[in-house]
Amino acid sequence: HYRGLCPEACMSDDRQVSNIVKNFKTILFILVVSLLVSLVALNWRQVFAAFSEHYPVLLVVASIVVVSLALQAYNFLQLLGVERRIPFLQAWHTWAIANIVNYLGPLQPGLAVRLAYFKSFGVPVIETTRATLRQLVFSTWIASGMTVFGLLSDDAGIRLFAAGGCLVFVMSPWIVASLKSVICNANGSTWVCGLIRPLLDLCRLGMPLFKLWPFVMQYLLMALNLYVVYNEFGVDLKVEEAILLAVVFALSTLVALTPNNLGVQELLLGSVAYWGGMSGGDALSMTIFIRVAHLIACTFVVVATTRK
Repeated sequence: HYRGLCPEACMSDDRQVSNIVKNFKTILFILVVSLLVSLVALNWRQVFAAFSEHYPVLLVVASIVVVSLALQAYNFLQLLGVERRIPFLQAWHTWAIANIVNYLGPLQPGLAVRLAYFKSFGVPVIETTRATLRQLVFSTWIASGMTVFGLLSDDAGIRLFAAGGCLVFVMSPWIVASLKSVICNANGSTWVCGLIRPLLDLCRLGMPLFKLWPFVMQYLLMALNLYVVYNEFGVDLKVEEAILLAVVFALSTLVALTPNNLGVQELLLGSVAYWGGMSGGDALSMTIFIRVAHLIACTFVVVATTRK
C-alpha cells in the first residue's frame, strides 16, 4: 500500500532539500556581498588611496597569481595522469574560468566547469572527482609539512603551531594505515569498511616525490604574494610568517562556504594586518587589493588563452 507512494514522497523531499540549499546559497551570497559593499562604501577613500599608491605592486601580485594558476592546472593534469593527452593551455584556460565561476556561489561551483571540461576529453566524472579529492588530500598534507618554517619564528605560539603541523605531516601515513586496519577486517566484508575504505584509499600518499613540487611551489608563490603585499602596505611580515599564513589561507579555501571564500579570506588576512599595526580601513583596502589582483590574473589567463 505504501510502496507506490514512496517514489513521489522521496522526490518531494528531494525538491524541498534542493530548494532549502538554493535559498541558503542565495541568502549567503547576498549577505556577504552586501557586507563587503557596505565596508567599501564606508572606507572608499582608503581603498582608492591603496590602489592609486600601490598599483605597480598590483601587477606584480597578479603576475604571481597567473603562474600559480598554471601550476594548479598542471598539477591537476598530472594527478589525472592525462598531462600528455589534454592541451595544457586549454586546461589553464578552464582553471581560470572555474576560479571566476566560484564567485557565483558557495562550495566551489567552478568544479562543475572542470568536470564538464575533462568529460569532453573522455575523462569520466568519477575520475575527475577522485582527482579533486586527492588534490585536497595532498594539499592538506603538504600544507602541514610547510609549517616546518614556523619553527624559525621567535613567537612561541607560532612555533607550537608549527610543531603540531610537522607532527601531522609525519604521522599522516601511519594514521591512514591504522584506520584501515582497525575499520576493515582481513576480508573487508563489513559494510562500514565498504563505506569508509574508498575514502581512506583516496588519502593514501603513494605518489613519487618529484611530482609533489607543484604543491610546494603553489604554497611558496602564495607566501611570496602575501610577503610582498603586507610589506608594501607597511606590515613587517617575515618570510616564515608569510609561509604559515599561506598555509592557513589555503586550508581555509579547501571548503569554501562563501563564494570563492569571499569574506572569510578578507577576515583572515585583514585580521593579521590589523594585528600587525594597520588601521581597520587600511587592512580592508589591502584585502580588496589582493582580491582584485586575483580577478585580474584570472581574467588575463582567460583572455590570453582564448582561441582566436
